[in-house]
Amino acid sequence: MFEEDGGTAGDACQRALDAAQTALASVHSGALDDDSIRFGIALHYGDAAYGNVGSGDRLDFTVVGRDVNVAARISALCSALGRPLLASAEFVAQVVPAFHSCGAHPAHGLDGLLEVFEPIETVAVAVAV
Repeated sequence: MFEEDGGTAGDACQRALDAAQTALASVHSGALDDDSIRFGIALHYGDAAYGNVGSGDRLDFTVVGRDVNVAARISALCSALGRPLLASAEFVAQVVPAFHSCGAHPAHGLDGLLEVFEPIETVAVAVAV
C-alpha cells in the first residue's frame, strides 16, 4: 500500500509503479540468484481498511474492502495472462506513463468485466505465479 501522505493520488500511484518496475528489473537483471522466483504485480487505486482483527487468543493483521478484492483479481490475471505487471483503470488514470489495454476479463466475485492494463515499457519477465 502506498498512501497519499499529503501528496496527490498520482504521487502515490507513481511511487507504487516505480517500486513495481524496480522489483521486476531486479529479477530480470539477475540481481536475485534464484531462477525459481516468479511473481506478478497488481496495481490498483482505491480504498482499503487495514488493521488487527481477532480476539485475545488469535489476532491477525488483515486488509479488507472491495478495492482489495479488485487488486487480488488483477493479481490472478497476471498469472492467467502471463503478464508480470497489470494495473486497473483507476490506477492508470492517476499516472503519466503510457499503458495499453490487455482486455476486459471476468473476475470472480466482481460484477461485470475487469479491464486491465500493462505499461508499454514493462520489463519482459516470464510469469508463472
